[in-house]
Amino acid sequence: MPWLSLGRAAAVAGLLLAASLPAAAIVNGAPTTDARYAERFGWAVALEAPKSDAVCTAQLISPTWVLTAGHCTGAGNRLVIGSPSRARGRVFAAADAVRHPDYDATTGAFDVGLIRLKEPADVPPV
Repeated sequence: MPWLSLGRAAAVAGLLLAASLPAAAIVNGAPTTDARYAERFGWAVALEAPKSDAVCTAQLISPTWVLTAGHCTGAGNRLVIGSPSRARGRVFAAADAVRHPDYDATTGAFDVGLIRLKEPADVPPV
């Protein structure tokens, strides 16, 4: 639609997503009490950097692929999937990671990457 700018489209999409989340979802840091977290949000992934407290987020987009920011595709990341708690989620190992070919760490341009899991995740992707 010509009247819908990219910025407005993003704002509308954000509002629709926020409106569609169940009341028990993690929003603004509030812990969920939803017993079906893995079924509803199992596609959420925490990437833990080795020897650091750094954590990135990602989304499971297929049983073996995770979408994340390019700056989060470092070697040795632990991928925790299927739990609102990083201490209880299932840990997966990365088989391979790739950043967008035009990624620029200085400017942050094209900051997108993919991580392939060594084994398929057993939760539904986003």
